[in-house]
Amino acid sequence: CGDVLLDGRSVIGKPGQVGYMLQKDLLLPWRSIQDNIILGARLRHVPMEDALQQARALMERYGLQGFEKRKPHELSLLTEREVLLLDEPFGALDALTRLQLQLGLTDVWQTFHKTILLVTHDVEEAIFLSDQILVLSPRPGRVRRQLTVPLTRPRTVDMLASPEVMGMKKELLELLLQEE
Repeated sequence: CGDVLLDGRSVIGKPGQVGYMLQKDLLLPWRSIQDNIILGARLRHVPMEDALQQARALMERYGLQGFEKRKPHELSLLTEREVLLLDEPFGALDALTRLQLQLGLTDVWQTFHKTILLVTHDVEEAIFLSDQILVLSPRPGRVRRQLTVPLTRPRTVDMLASPEVMGMKKELLELLLQEE
């Protein structure tokens, strides 16, 4: 047990005295945009209506009105671009959060029908999220194999244990472990 002092005064149990930033400057992916915005104010016990008023002003300022209930990963899918690039978007997350966001991404894809290029080192993630998988060689990177994922859409969690996924996972792992 101990204490944290700021200018000689304890800040334990006194929200709002110390700011907190995660290792990366990311929003909390499981919270809506609005809930991410009001988090700091709520931790300081700002009344909900005041926090929401502040959040609405910020969302209006940055052109986010109408997206209050969206999750952070959905915002990039709302751009006017037809192709979206995702480079290891879920790599730093725990397994359960990763799966929840993967399911969310499949739902967003179903809604917006964007072309998504996903870079991942996670074989199961590649199978679950993709229709086509390109396996690259080590440097210089070149396409070693292109595989079609035999799963229907929408994707469901029970598909992860299907014989099709297990077979494709085995094939991909063997391919990735092969020496050039």
